[in-house]
Amino acid sequence: MIGLERKNMQLLKPLTVPTNFLAFSLSCFLALFLSSQSSNAQGITGDFLLKASGIYQFSPQMVKANFSVGQLPFGSLKGRFLEVSGRFILNGKQLERSSVTVAIKPKSIKTENPQTDIYLRGPDFFNVANFPVATFKSTKIRRTGDKTAELDGVLKIKTISVPMAFTVTFNRAQRDPEAGNRFVLEFQAKSSFNRSKFGMSAGIPIFSDAVDLDIQILGTRK
Repeated sequence: MIGLERKNMQLLKPLTVPTNFLAFSLSCFLALFLSSQSSNAQGITGDFLLKASGIYQFSPQMVKANFSVGQLPFGSLKGRFLEVSGRFILNGKQLERSSVTVAIKPKSIKTENPQTDIYLRGPDFFNVANFPVATFKSTKIRRTGDKTAELDGVLKIKTISVPMAFTVTFNRAQRDPEAGNRFVLEFQAKSSFNRSKFGMSAGIPIFSDAVDLDIQILGTRK
């Protein structure tokens, strides 16, 4: 019995494998894994932008243009613009040759307080009676990742033009049955600017000078 128990214990001992064999196996696995990851990344990079190349238009219904302004001692004023439209030209081979133009109607501004909306449309801020449209036109686009880019351009509010930069994330590019099976491209653009540069200094410092923008756009290819 004792001999049998010893024999069984021998069977339970871990199997030893030469160290050099383990190292070789591990290196092969890592090589295959990194190769597949690189291949997948290249597929996303190439296919995504090349398939998405074209001229896109977007209407107010396809845009969520949100803004936020910090407020002392804490909290923030949040709102959005309901009438934003424009078009962009996406060159998948040479992203730097792409362009974006946007038109914003400040009269469409909406916060949680209707009285605030009226004040923001007035002469201390957007002065929509005399300047019904604000614009953004791109000047440069550069790739920063598989689905990210930096977008430089000029924001014009009233008679003042100020350079600004957006960080862009491409979220979706595909044919959409709801758009007549046309190609759609969805992206998000974030930025911030100082409103005082546009002559809108009322309320500082109770309300921050900095305005944060978070814009989501779904464009339909022509």
